[in-house]
Amino acid sequence: MFTKSIKNSLFLTSIFLLAACGGGGDTSIASPGELGPLSDPSGGGGSTGGSNSNVLTGSCPDSEFIQVGSPVAGNNVCAIQGPITVGIDMGGDGTKAGGASGTLIIPAGVVIMGRTSNDYLVVNRGSKIIANGTRSAPIRFTHNTAIEGTVSENERGLWGGIVILGKAPINKCSNDVRGTAACERVVEGSDALMGGATPDDDSGKLNFVRVEYAGYEIFPGNELNGITFGAVGSGTEVDYIQVHNNQDDCVEFFGGTVNVKHLICTGAGDDNLDIDWGYQGKMQFVVVKQSSGVGDHIVESDNTNSDSSVGYLTEPRSRPMVANFTFISQG
Repeated sequence: MFTKSIKNSLFLTSIFLLAACGGGGDTSIASPGELGPLSDPSGGGGSTGGSNSNVLTGSCPDSEFIQVGSPVAGNNVCAIQGPITVGIDMGGDGTKAGGASGTLIIPAGVVIMGRTSNDYLVVNRGSKIIANGTRSAPIRFTHNTAIEGTVSENERGLWGGIVILGKAPINKCSNDVRGTAACERVVEGSDALMGGATPDDDSGKLNFVRVEYAGYEIFPGNELNGITFGAVGSGTEVDYIQVHNNQDDCVEFFGGTVNVKHLICTGAGDDNLDIDWGYQGKMQFVVVKQSSGVGDHIVESDNTNSDSSVGYLTEPRSRPMVANFTFISQG
């Protein structure tokens, strides 16, 4: 289904330094103009305007791995090609043989663009994404038609999405390893692993980030969400986030303890806040608005269907806290 396998790529013996978008050579990348903070990007002929002259000529790296400290140049449109993975899985305790830590740094104002459902970003256990946008220059993950101004207001599932994986606890494993660093699971939408025993694990920062028109159903019950948080720990900073028109869930939490503030979900095709496998984080200042005739639950909160005879009692039990929220249903 996917042209690159994260599992198979572990056999590679080196990590390739990805050339920064806009670095070296004639990039000829036009800026899409200033992007407003966390606004509804749909309407009219598409999202934010700006020149579409040469915006697709530059590209971000398409190598499997991103080396420590590898930046994506600011104020550019960067096209990703295929699954982009940050680092090599370090395991639940951070000592996995062959693992390597990586950090992807995305400065304010950068637009990351995908073209197909096979274009998505995975941050592996032990690695980080540092995406620090600002109110006047948010970081935007979108599809090329949104850059061109041809996307329709009902488009969804045009590219993959973002998957962040950590070493915080999950409960989706066998009884003999639950509660240990060996409690791990393959994440939905990829073949990468998540889980561990580090509640305060740090997978980086997402500040003023907008994800548009993403999501992809690999097969029923296995989809890419706008942002997937797999066993992400409370050391990760997530603040001022919008996911717009995702094919599946706006955000999904598979276990972990990550806290999220100032979250906006608009037009999700399935659930908005999807909680599984023992998630125990907090969400504050949340706005959800469903589109007419589209979407399922605003909140779907489950525990696990583990080998326990009563899955909903499996520890650590899902115990999310949501405060200061506005939920607007299909009406």
